[in-house]
Parts: sequence; C-alpha cells; structure tokens
Amino acid sequence: MPLLIFYRYIINEDFINNLNDGTVLVNTARGKLIKNLDVIYKGLINDKLSFVGLDVLPDEPPSDDEKLIKAWKDPSHHLNNRIIINPHSAYYSEKAWFEMRSKS
Repeated sequence: MPLLIFYRYIINEDFINNLNDGTVLVNTARGKLIKNLDVIYKGLINDKLSFVGLDVLPDEPPSDDEKLIKAWKDPSHHLNNRIIINPHSAYYSEKAWFEMRSKS
C-alpha cells in the first residue's frame, strides 16, 4: 500500500495545464490518481481535455453536486458528449465468473 501514496493525485491542476490542448484522458486504474473531479471538469471547459473516459472516480459514489457528474447526467449539457463514466466491472461476464470461481 505505501507505493500507492506516491501515485495519489498525479492528475492534478499542474498535470492538466501541461497537457497539449485536446488531450483524451482515460483512467481505468485507480480513482485516487485524480485529485478531484473539478480538475477534470476545468480541463474540459478549458479544452485541455477533449474527452474523458473514467471507470474509477476519486470518491465513490460521487456526489451529485459535482459539476462533472451533473454534466455527465444532463444530455443537454454542452460537455455531455465528451464524458463517459462507466462502472469498473470488466470482470463481470459469464466466462470471468467461471474463471474467478475455478481459479480460487
């Protein structure tokens, strides 16, 4: 666990500001790599990020008050088509279920 501390919050304001405009950000690793959802929202607003795909979040479940979550849930929001948030459940298939049980 101590090694994870070094990687906490590496996606922060400085990281986003140093990206090329129009970068696509996908995080399927750990939610705590992202400082908070405002960092992502501001990156989309400022066009540093053209698109974001997440299946992990800094805080789960996220607050409905988060601007990024509001934009994602509102199909009429101008950022909505630039955000994908999916549950972290790639393992959940019939084959994965069988393998999980048989390998344990």
